Amino acid sequence: MTAQQDRIDQYVVEVGNGMRAEHDAMVDEMVGIIARQVDHLDDGQTHATLRASVEGNVESIIHMLRNRVPAEQAQASASALAYALRLAQREISADSLRRAYHLGTEVVRRRYFEQVLALDASAEDKLHVSLQVQLFLHQYVDRVSVEVQHAYAEEARRRYERSASATATVIREVLAGAEVQPGRFERLARYRLEQQHLGAVLWVDDANPGVDSSPQLADLATEIARRLGPRTTSLYTAVDRSAGWAWFGTPDGGEGAGAGAGEDAAARAVISEATEAVAGVRAALGSWSPGADGFRRSHQQAEAAASVLQAGQGTRQRVVGYGDPGVAITAILVRDLTATRAWVHDQLGGLADAGDAAQRLRDTLECFLQCESSYTRTAERMSLHRNSVTYRVERAVEVRGRPFTDSATDLAAALTVCRLLGDAVTGAS
Repeated sequence: MTAQQDRIDQYVVEVGNGMRAEHDAMVDEMVGIIARQVDHLDDGQTHATLRASVEGNVESIIHMLRNRVPAEQAQASASALAYALRLAQREISADSLRRAYHLGTEVVRRRYFEQVLALDASAEDKLHVSLQVQLFLHQYVDRVSVEVQHAYAEEARRRYERSASATATVIREVLAGAEVQPGRFERLARYRLEQQHLGAVLWVDDANPGVDSSPQLADLATEIARRLGPRTTSLYTAVDRSAGWAWFGTPDGGEGAGAGAGEDAAARAVISEATEAVAGVRAALGSWSPGADGFRRSHQQAEAAASVLQAGQGTRQRVVGYGDPGVAITAILVRDLTATRAWVHDQLGGLADAGDAAQRLRDTLECFLQCESSYTRTAERMSLHRNSVTYRVERAVEVRGRPFTDSATDLAAALTVCRLLGDAVTGAS
């Protein structure tokens, strides 16, 4: 076996020598095939580094075959690493890098097989030589491709972090009221200021501090923009590992959801559907507003709405909009929850108790007031029998301790606050 292996090793050296003679033709063929078949690689900015990378790999393979260097010692050449970095810097997909190595390997495999066929050796030896070179090539490509993919991923990560940092900085400048040139903002954030904006605050309830939810929230922002329509763009910036700010933009006068300030309800429905499909995520929305001032205003509204949803953690609501009934005034009231809780109890009496029974009475009375004290319309809206509505309203008045016509405006407001804040204002006073 030792004599046979020595003979096979020598044949492998001959294959390497034969490939050395075809070095230039092999490089030309590989570069041509990769440039034609892989997207974004056939241009002046990447062609030179592509050729250098191919030459570096071909020279390494030939050198290792000719000098009996085991594949375990293979390392990516400086030119191969430089090529991976260039693709990451130009934001060309890592799939293009993988495909380039696949196509290049096929050229090398065909070339070495031609050299094996030309050997003055027995069919059995040729088989062993072919298998040995094939195994070497597989191990070489596996080791080198892992190394260049790692270099690509690290450069992509560094670029993302630099981009995210620059984006966060220019966003905070606009939010602080600084004068930011629209062109500079668009270049750094890849999002236009001169359009209609809908601000949003996204976060994960009870987030695990050891888990970074930013990718999940960024993907949700992208999905929301897709659902809002083809003219809608999105911007996302992380606040921490479990929360972030988002904006959705659309040109003035556009069509469909998100076209302008009058489309708040349509956009909210779309965003609710997308958000509720992601476990544990909540969203607070501003209203559509134009330009840099609108970018700030809609964000401020979203933060105000978020304060309502966050204060009412016990409520089932996943999405709230600043334009939803009662949200704007409740956002002011949550700044002093102690005083708000006392006021709610003053207005509702026993209706401010915790529990399902009190909540049913509050829901019925709130709907009754919204229906202009019509028992019939309330029954239709709540899918109840009219007698049930009558009983609940009478019982609500009894539990409150005074008629619903007494301070009716404050009563309606207190019921809305209870619905939005839940346990934060109900229960024992």
